[in-house]
Amino acid sequence: MKREEALNAVLELYQFNEQETKDFMEFWLNKLEENQNYMMYPQETECVDCQMPMNISPAPDHIRRIWFGFEEVTEAKENVTEPEVHEIERDGFTVVEWGGFLLDK
Repeated sequence: MKREEALNAVLELYQFNEQETKDFMEFWLNKLEENQNYMMYPQETECVDCQMPMNISPAPDHIRRIWFGFEEVTEAKENVTEPEVHEIERDGFTVVEWGGFLLDK
């Protein structure tokens, strides 16, 4: 599976909308080395809030923060646990934040 297809599949699991997917792909396809394989480690709202708390006023009905850690890999990882994916609730005033970071080699 090509990188773009793999990233699209992950973003679809998290129910990114069309604009979020476009922005994510535009940013990360240019940041990740073309001939390098990566593992993605999703960090969801609770974890992101612990590291980078935020306050929004007026308070939204839903906040969904999803950051992905990208780790360069040279061989297949064993015993990889699939993340539990929580869908984005988009009723009412909803804030969705996505981001990512490259893990040190």
